Amino acid sequence: MFGRKRITEEERNEGKEILYDIVSMLIDLVRSNSDRVYEEGEDYDING
Repeated sequence: MFGRKRITEEERNEGKEILYDIVSMLIDLVRSNSDRVYEEGEDYDING
């Protein structure tokens, strides 16, 4: 959408932030329902 100039950069960044929050919640949900041991990983760059 951004590449086709249908949304602004601000809207793109807001969408990335929302997506990041949703994915973080899903990862926490999976981890809370799993017996596996997880290591901390790298952070996702929402500005790139």
